[in-house]
Amino acid sequence: MTNTTESSGIPDEKIIIHAAKTLDCSAQGTFVEACQCARQNHIQVMVVDLNATQNIRASGLGILLMLSKKMEYSPFKIQIENCQPDVKVLLSENRLFSGFSIS
Repeated sequence: MTNTTESSGIPDEKIIIHAAKTLDCSAQGTFVEACQCARQNHIQVMVVDLNATQNIRASGLGILLMLSKKMEYSPFKIQIENCQPDVKVLLSENRLFSGFSIS
């Protein structure tokens, strides 16, 4: 089993990014592609599914921050969903992600 991050877009609805067990710098390309896809297809909602994610490294936090900055001046909404309890605490306590919807 590989430890990858995948994205799948649903035109005019939302784009979903399924994060790997460990969110780190290896996911950067997927997040950049998802941002580009959202802009090109006028997708209003981006969902980061952290169901499989058990660990977020500093570089993974950086990627989420990059996502926030890239989408800052656009009408898109960013949702982080299906967080494991430890991951949810980490994100909720970090003030950098106050603009995200975290569940």
